[in-house]
Amino acid sequence: MLDESGFYQDLERVEAALLPQLTTTQGKALYLSTPPESLAHPFAARYRAAQANGRAEHETLEDNPRLTALQRHAILRQYAESRGISPEDAARSTFWRREYLAEFVTEESKAAVPGYTVEHSAKVLKEWERPQYRDHYTSLDIGYRDGHGVLFAYWDFRAAKLIVEDELVLRGKTTDELCTAVKQKEVALYGVEKFDGTLVGAKDWEGVPDYVEAYLKSISQQQPYLRVADDNALILADIIQRHGIAFLPTRKDDKAAAVDDLDIAIRREQVVIHPRCKNLHMQLLATTWDNNRREWERTSDGHGELVDCLVYMWRNVRKHKNPEPVRPQTTFDKYLADLHKTSSNKQWGKLARVRKQ
Repeated sequence: MLDESGFYQDLERVEAALLPQLTTTQGKALYLSTPPESLAHPFAARYRAAQANGRAEHETLEDNPRLTALQRHAILRQYAESRGISPEDAARSTFWRREYLAEFVTEESKAAVPGYTVEHSAKVLKEWERPQYRDHYTSLDIGYRDGHGVLFAYWDFRAAKLIVEDELVLRGKTTDELCTAVKQKEVALYGVEKFDGTLVGAKDWEGVPDYVEAYLKSISQQQPYLRVADDNALILADIIQRHGIAFLPTRKDDKAAAVDDLDIAIRREQVVIHPRCKNLHMQLLATTWDNNRREWERTSDGHGELVDCLVYMWRNVRKHKNPEPVRPQTTFDKYLADLHKTSSNKQWGKLARVRKQ
């Protein structure tokens, strides 16, 4: 009997020690627990497997035959009073839903992006029609054991939304394999024709690193507008020199504040995610902070590398840059501009209405 197994720090090691003892006895292992604080905990996978085989039991406070409706409400009221919130807010809290209703929800106090829930994902996980003019972005989180994570997105200026189109998760891969995969994605998504180290957005970047500056005299292609990555100068210099892919190092200070900015954007539906980005979807749901709220907790499914990619991207996207080409100014446009400088507001408003007609 593995009691509270949803909270074992390393469930898989416990299983490795205990389950072999059932080999000769043909006994059964019982996993008893309320749902874990993170959907990435192995207990969640064990429960899904048991469900698929018809061996799962799901009971809540409502199913307890020893409690009357009045007693159940008293428990809720007592919990609400201990938190200093109303019973209605208490019933909506992730702790109540997880501990008393046995729902699989990431604990809000630990969730990396608490605004991204299963319910909210239904609003933002969808296909999006590409605008004619847009700036593309590629974001990289470098790893090896935890895996490289890469996101590909564009900024829809008119809708003021970041549209995440595709992703890569590469574990145990070299930088050569990483760069090959990135090039294939960029050619497919952006129509990139060359990789010579140039990057159109570098001209707007403050403090361009030396390993990129040497390439800036070349004529940059239009897309992607910008690539950003975590600050690992040795690897980024190697990538541009050997593979012609320029990544600029993002700021990484005050991570909690940057993640909170992303969370607000997600709640406001300013981030749209294509349904093909299944790893990003799961990591947004499951990634949690460590006890010091400095880094992500490591799980068997990764280390929140795609969440980091999305944080880098949201931190660096040029939200006020209009990608639409500048329309040539006509003679009448110039006349209106000159008139606006010398005319009263009343005259200007009248002329503007004539122009609109």
